[in-house]
Amino acid sequence: MNESEVYTQGHHTSFSELSGVDSLILTLHTQKRIESLLSVVYVYLQTTFSADVKVTYWVYQPSEDEFVLSQSESQDTPEPGRCVLPREELFDIGMAGATEVHDGVFIFSEQQPSEELDAFWCGMPPGNRIMLAVTSERRLEGFYLIDDEEGGFSEETLRDLFRIRAHLHHHISHLRAIDTEQRSRQKAEQANLVKTELLSIASHDLKNPISMILGFAELIKARENLDDDVKELVAIIAREGKRMFELVTELLDSTAIEMGKLELDIGEYDAVELVKQIVDIYSTSAARKRQQIHLQADGAAGYHVQVDESRILQVFDNLISNAVKYSPFDRSIYISFERVDGHVRINFTDEGPGLTEKDKQRVFDRFHKLSAKTTGGETSTGIGLSIVKQIVELHNGKVWVESQYGEGCTFTVELPTNQPRLES
Repeated sequence: MNESEVYTQGHHTSFSELSGVDSLILTLHTQKRIESLLSVVYVYLQTTFSADVKVTYWVYQPSEDEFVLSQSESQDTPEPGRCVLPREELFDIGMAGATEVHDGVFIFSEQQPSEELDAFWCGMPPGNRIMLAVTSERRLEGFYLIDDEEGGFSEETLRDLFRIRAHLHHHISHLRAIDTEQRSRQKAEQANLVKTELLSIASHDLKNPISMILGFAELIKARENLDDDVKELVAIIAREGKRMFELVTELLDSTAIEMGKLELDIGEYDAVELVKQIVDIYSTSAARKRQQIHLQADGAAGYHVQVDESRILQVFDNLISNAVKYSPFDRSIYISFERVDGHVRINFTDEGPGLTEKDKQRVFDRFHKLSAKTTGGETSTGIGLSIVKQIVELHNGKVWVESQYGEGCTFTVELPTNQPRLES
């Protein structure tokens, strides 16, 4: 059998082009896309066989849980066309009644009517017939019935039918796989949204009690003549309360960003001056570890960026804090500035232990704690760097890290000098 052309609504295509049909109907629901693909192949079969050969095709309708006749030129087919046999029984009945079976292609010769086969033929009379089963994985999606009134099908015809069935199986399985993947992704996104909302609610409800604990700890510390044991316990309460307060604050920030509820107040600022504010805050902590923080910037040039001041200060605070935490005693921390294509890059370089390959892959993941240990007993929530990434990207900026294990690391923040439009 030579390749035939399919004519439908003024469009023609050859069988070799049928592999692209699903790309023409990608915008449709999976079931509609499958029905459209089966319809195109039906037209192809009609134009391929002679007028003596009748072709019908049936499509499984999940809503009805039955096979429904989609197209037929035969006057012997009942109206409306429905095949009420259970989906899982069709193969078994076909296997039992067929003269030959070849990988989903059932060949039937003239047979005596029987109740079981009558149901199998969906009301059509027995005869010389081929049933071309259309499957995806173990699912029967539909089937074609091809009747030859003169009897007999050539080997060439059968080869083409095998080829058509393989084509349909491949493409429908692909459509089903995409549908399954999309459903799984939607479920994961919904679950993640619920988790984010729960985190937001829990964090919000925790913030006020923790603030009260910190306040009472400060009141106790202000009292005179406290025993040393009491002072030590109050200091522990205050320290751990502060740590919990920071964790809750970071959780609230992270969930607000994920839920699109964080609004930015954009203004123009000098990045050097913003960094200096955070350096001043951590100068005492660095001095305790005999660390030196070096700012490397051309003061005359100016490094102006358009940012939300409080949020970018939060980014710089996290990066400088980490540099101090993870750098050994008697080392230096370098902060440099440069301009690149309408952006300002700020590089935060330390002389700490650096990052492993695993750390580099997950460094901006929420709740991922680095394998390196702090050098002064400081704590880490595992959230800070994920918030850094979220805030920077919210500013239409970028952040990345470069590190050689054992040789420190450099975090680079790239911020725009102009903000055409921000979406929060």
